[in-house]
Amino acid sequence: MSSNFAMTVHNRKATHQIGRSTVINFAGSTLAALVLFLSVPVYLRLVGEIRYGVLTLLWLLLTYLGAIDLGIGRATTNRLASLGKCPAEQTENVFWTALAVCLGSGLVGSVLLYFFFQVLLDHFLSGVPLALRQELGLALPWLVWAPPIITATSVLTGALQGKGAFLALNVGQLAATILYQVTPLVLAMSGYVSLNYLIAGMIGGRLAGAIFLFFLCRTHIPLKSRPSVDVGEIPPLLRYGGWISLTNLAGPLLTVFDRFVIAAQSGAASVTAYTVPFNLVSGLMLLPASLQNALLPRFAALQENEAQRLNVQATVAVMVLMTPAITAFLFLVKPALILWVGQELANRAAPVAHILLLGLWLNAIAFVPFSFLLGRNRPDVPAKFHLLELAPYLLTLWFLVHQFGIVGAAIAWSLRVWVDTMLLFSATGLLQLFIKLSLISITMFAVFNLSMAFAHGLVGYGMSGILTVSLSVLVSVILLYQQFGPTIFRRETILFFFSGNHRAKGIMSEPSADSVPSWPSHGLENQDHCPVCGEKPRTPLYADLTDRLFHAPGKWSLYRCQGCHGAYLDPRPTPETIGLAYSEYYTHQQAKQTDLQTLWGRLKSGLKNSYFNHKYHLTLVPTFALGYWFIRMLPGKKAILDLLARHLPVNRTGTVMDIGCGNGDFLKIALSLGWQAHGIDPDPAAVEVARSTGAMVQQGTLPHTGLLSNHFDMVTLSHVIEHVHDPLEALRECLRILKPGGALWVATPNLESFGHEKFGQHWRGLEPPRHLVLFNRSSLALALKQAGFVSSEFQAEHPTTHWMYEQSLRICTNAPLGDGERPLPFGLRLAAYWAEFQNILSPERCEFMTVVARKPA
Repeated sequence: MSSNFAMTVHNRKATHQIGRSTVINFAGSTLAALVLFLSVPVYLRLVGEIRYGVLTLLWLLLTYLGAIDLGIGRATTNRLASLGKCPAEQTENVFWTALAVCLGSGLVGSVLLYFFFQVLLDHFLSGVPLALRQELGLALPWLVWAPPIITATSVLTGALQGKGAFLALNVGQLAATILYQVTPLVLAMSGYVSLNYLIAGMIGGRLAGAIFLFFLCRTHIPLKSRPSVDVGEIPPLLRYGGWISLTNLAGPLLTVFDRFVIAAQSGAASVTAYTVPFNLVSGLMLLPASLQNALLPRFAALQENEAQRLNVQATVAVMVLMTPAITAFLFLVKPALILWVGQELANRAAPVAHILLLGLWLNAIAFVPFSFLLGRNRPDVPAKFHLLELAPYLLTLWFLVHQFGIVGAAIAWSLRVWVDTMLLFSATGLLQLFIKLSLISITMFAVFNLSMAFAHGLVGYGMSGILTVSLSVLVSVILLYQQFGPTIFRRETILFFFSGNHRAKGIMSEPSADSVPSWPSHGLENQDHCPVCGEKPRTPLYADLTDRLFHAPGKWSLYRCQGCHGAYLDPRPTPETIGLAYSEYYTHQQAKQTDLQTLWGRLKSGLKNSYFNHKYHLTLVPTFALGYWFIRMLPGKKAILDLLARHLPVNRTGTVMDIGCGNGDFLKIALSLGWQAHGIDPDPAAVEVARSTGAMVQQGTLPHTGLLSNHFDMVTLSHVIEHVHDPLEALRECLRILKPGGALWVATPNLESFGHEKFGQHWRGLEPPRHLVLFNRSSLALALKQAGFVSSEFQAEHPTTHWMYEQSLRICTNAPLGDGERPLPFGLRLAAYWAEFQNILSPERCEFMTVVARKPA
């Protein structure tokens, strides 16, 4: 299967657990939202629009009071998830310590609420009628119990989430929501519509729900011993929770303070006209929120590279699922509002809903990087972002509400969400992915508006909606195809996705274990440290790799160094047996000749010669007068020619040694450019082919070439360094044979490329077992520096993305390599074009790296 699904059994089980947990969270949240949805019309009928608006503000106030838990709820989740299968006593100590701290902070909150309640009434609820404010005053004895109940509930839910007990968590939260919503409703139906009675019912429902959650924690943590507080657990909980508490303090201001601004400027009735559509469209966030809760403990338990890959996968998955849903909701929200709350309120609320949906579109994908940062012990990053956003948002909110009313509040919220999402993606290194996804969402929103403006009169409201939603589905299919490869739509893959069935075979045409012959056992050696930096800490990258290109025997494991972030095989073939991997290798073929008898052949040769003539002051023929300037206008073609010439210096010639010269393609070009060309290769058949170019070629290999010291002006290693057992020793040999000030030219696959990210273990650049070591820019620069080179300069790469994707696709599907070039499928072709565009902004993500380093003069 494609890279993102081709995991070890452990990772497959983890993926299944994430999917199962997300489904459970989604089901629980959906049922809770259904309770809220059904209760709103009943509340409006029984207590009235204004009283319901005040009750909504109090619900938001209770939400804000959750910030005084000092972030201990989230800290409990992270702590329990990171502990894993630790002794039961330690888990219980974490739970009781967190609960004690939260109860203490909740009591402090009760005291503050008691003394500052009148200030709240006078300043933030000044738009509420006097009679209702008097009812609120009578409810104060009940409200002071809310803070400790809320803070304790955050620890109870956090503990269940950290232990992965998502079924119990959602059952408990659903029961708490029903009690919290239905208890006041029962009182209202009995005639007790005063706010003090309704608030008493709210608090009683909260308390009952917290008690139920506690009994669930007793079972699933489990709690068997007497309660005990471990003072040593308090500092790590407070360090993590401190940043969470800042997020909890700033978060409600960023998400619910708009209601208070609306109440102050437009009255409680406008709060209802804003809150109703906000609550309705917020129901779409159930899926990303459910995924976030499932991801958080997983991010805390994974290694860094695995967590980052899961971050990208989850982000794209959320966008794929949310794009059609939100597009459909753009068309359905007004009819839904009419059915829910009536025509009059729907007319005021629908424009607000449309604007909020654009913000929610982007906010949906923000759940994943937010969860990633929390899971990787960086809760400080979202907290700092929220504090940074707070003042600009409040000023913008106040101004836009004053100018445009509730529509202005929706605009301010959507703008703030866009900035927040951009910052989160930037912090996780995925800013370019955010730009792509935000452009998609804005485009789909523009399509919706055009459809409403033009298609409504031509084909009708329903048909325009169907057309727009169909377009959004197409966009999601392209995104899914681009991220996960062409096999995502196979039945087996879909079954695996939804069932976690490890028996879903045939997703990729993998050779069976029995069909791959073993490498001779005496021909293997262990490699327990990184060949580049020498560090031993490492993480498994891939297991059971096979040679899908040239059918060498053996199954191989690739590890990623935690020091330089390069990768290497362990175990690997010994130098004595590595030749088995090259028996069908492609260095034996004769160098290609351009057919000058055809018009196309003369044109290609003329353009190439024109470029080389102008750059190197030569007189190659055939040539074209304007050929050089034509090539200069095509950066991709120019980069290809520079690569063919391996960036040989201009205005000088000398001696060049191509180590691993293969069939001599470069030697022929170097000779034509006036250089004395030498080559060396371990393959005797390749040596014979290369000698036919006229260059001086001998058989040999790194690091013991037997060449003269300080002899060559330039040494080139084209896709050689990844083949050697000791890359540092090989580079030192190159340093020895170079003249002082001479240049070393190196090209090698890039482990950080977009192609590797997409195809994973099927990426063309892996090529086990010939590629013993794989580099990224930092590890290659480190190797050159350790070998004694200075002034390493990475060169512009020519566009190889399409070729690498085409080759990787063949490996994915087990297609033969020698039956001619195949065009990429449409979705993958778009992905390749997009990757080439991104390479302009991020050259460190190209498929190959080319660097020129110099020997000290």
